[in-house]
Amino acid sequence: KLGRAWAGLAVASMNMKRLAQAEEYYKTTLALLDRMSEREKYRTLGTYYSGFLHNYPQALEAYRKLVFLFPGDGAGWNNLSIAQVFTLNIPEALAASRHALEINPRSLQYRLNFALYSMYAGDFDGAVAEAQKTLTENPSYEFAYLPLALSTLGKGDIQGAREIYGRFEKASAYGFSIAKMGEADLEMYLGRYREALEPLAAGIAADTKEKSTGELALKYVGEAEARLALGQTAQAVALATKAAELFKADNVLLPAARVLVQAGQEAKARGIADTLNLMLQTQTRSYARLISGEIALNKKQIPQAVEALQEAQKLHNSWLSHFLLGRTYFEGGHAAEALAEFEICRKRRGETTDLLFADTSTLRYLPPLYYWLARAQEGTGMTKAAHETYREFLKLRTDANAGDPLVADAKRRSSS
Repeated sequence: KLGRAWAGLAVASMNMKRLAQAEEYYKTTLALLDRMSEREKYRTLGTYYSGFLHNYPQALEAYRKLVFLFPGDGAGWNNLSIAQVFTLNIPEALAASRHALEINPRSLQYRLNFALYSMYAGDFDGAVAEAQKTLTENPSYEFAYLPLALSTLGKGDIQGAREIYGRFEKASAYGFSIAKMGEADLEMYLGRYREALEPLAAGIAADTKEKSTGELALKYVGEAEARLALGQTAQAVALATKAAELFKADNVLLPAARVLVQAGQEAKARGIADTLNLMLQTQTRSYARLISGEIALNKKQIPQAVEALQEAQKLHNSWLSHFLLGRTYFEGGHAAEALAEFEICRKRRGETTDLLFADTSTLRYLPPLYYWLARAQEGTGMTKAAHETYREFLKLRTDANAGDPLVADAKRRSSS
């Protein structure tokens, strides 16, 4: 009847993306709330609201009460920082995380989170330094490999990132799974979608064996994106559909729906948007509108797309909302408005490392920004800046698979 122990099991299950198991543990936990102290209740409810229900405003309220009543509670400050990340308040997340570290400088978990938030803020040097400190303190603390690899890639060190993923995959079954997704993400970041299929296949086989449905679904999404880029539309649709059926969490449903939109499967994408809308949380309702906006953009319905994307942005000011709104403005002939949105995306590029904060690698979403930013710069008469940005994009896609339309167009425009 120790409620905090059941809560710990629930959190561990969520971290491993085993949601059904976490739900069962939380049922037991909540039934034992009346046996807990005030401090224990706030800690328990905070993780329940944040990690399980994804009700981040409610989680913020619980954690703020906790640290007000118990200002020396390092775990409270740490968990407050997590909720602030999910509400996209990265500066406040960094501040709360730093405070947790000041209370307990030896906590590897707190230092890991500080490394992650530094990465989200675009401070790749700081993130690398903190991740390395963590691994120096405890070389077996494998979770630090993810921000270390992503931040190293964000700094432009491709070979360094490859080596880190190579070390990560040897750490454990969990490390192997996360690293294989990272290796695939790295290849897609470089436009090497064909080469991404091999690590994805290895990761899918491992996740199937381990019955890691959450990680498996993320890899199905990654493969769907790679197949779509290679023109294998039917396979992409099948994989995206499979991912959405396997793991009904927003970090899978949104990217799966985007694959379906781009593959012309509007009805299936709308079905996922309906599912997200019914989840009732602020960010899931925002994601539902992102899907509607991208459908409208694909159909060249610019006013409808702008309206849906602006609604999405008001609900949840995500990096993706700015990117899609920029695309829409540009397609509608409004290069100046597009430029403003893309500039915001460039300033917030750190968020693309793990776009939906799912402890995975998504830096592959960043390079297309540079192409569209260059188009917007060109559209506003900033010719010199546009040429520099095209070259920045092409530098990343030097070894891209043949037939990439953005690469071909960027080469033509940058040489004219």
